[in-house]
Amino acid sequence: MLNDQARAVYDYIRLRSATDIPPSVREICAALGIKSTSTVHRYINLLVAQGYLEKSGNQNRGIRPAGGRPLRIPVVPEVNFAAEQAESYIVFYPLPQVETRYVAWRMPDESGGEYGIQPGDLLVIGQGAPPAPDMLTVCPGEGRPLLLRGNAPGCVGFVAALWRNMLPTEKNFSKALDKADGT
Repeated sequence: MLNDQARAVYDYIRLRSATDIPPSVREICAALGIKSTSTVHRYINLLVAQGYLEKSGNQNRGIRPAGGRPLRIPVVPEVNFAAEQAESYIVFYPLPQVETRYVAWRMPDESGGEYGIQPGDLLVIGQGAPPAPDMLTVCPGEGRPLLLRGNAPGCVGFVAALWRNMLPTEKNFSKALDKADGT
């Protein structure tokens, strides 16, 4: 089970790796507001031990998400897993223990505030039951999906990742997509 800071380190490494340029430890510190490089090293070692990351010896920028190739994820206007409705695509490295379909959906309002989700945040949603009991699930609701903590009956998926200020520009998204051939 990852704490919020370890999850943030993993998400940042995954996001940066989508452009084929893994971040250095100092870049992770700067991006996430962590003062100590040893703290980042501790999180990286934890993520490697739990199977989320792979390291290439002691190389600078030698960290990458485990599991190989990134997936091309459709950004959809509604959480219905209909890729043909995609407005655009992003690149996503899935969590290693999950084999599922993903869509990305932009949070339209403040309804996710109690979970730290802001309007405009991009949620990567996996279809099916969450891999951990405390993950956010996405459930059908009046007009828009509801976010609930834990595996509630009738939910359609789980929040696998949350991207906000670390999002690259649309130009970087399309550049990364040219290199990712997964679906």
